[in-house]
Amino acid sequence: FEYATGHLKEELGLSGDLVSIQIENLDFTKGTVHVNTVTPELKSGQWSGYYYTDYPIELSISETEKGTFSGWYDSNNNLISEELTISVMLETENYYTAVFE
Repeated sequence: FEYATGHLKEELGLSGDLVSIQIENLDFTKGTVHVNTVTPELKSGQWSGYYYTDYPIELSISETEKGTFSGWYDSNNNLISEELTISVMLETENYYTAVFE
């Protein structure tokens, strides 16, 4: 892991820190979460990955016919955005929850 992330950092010319992002989908039957080009397996409800603080992260939702996306929430249950796609820059470990109606 350390070799791969170090190599990636060098190849992309990144200078930021490697931090964790945690994603939770409260009902995976109502929509699919995408993190950049990754579609994490969220049947267990949560997923985590590591990204550099100077690399933009795009979080997006593909809704199903079973639900409507309500918004992205942080670890304190504060609404971040109701948009299907948001772009974030990580500074520290971050936690996002996708909520559906």
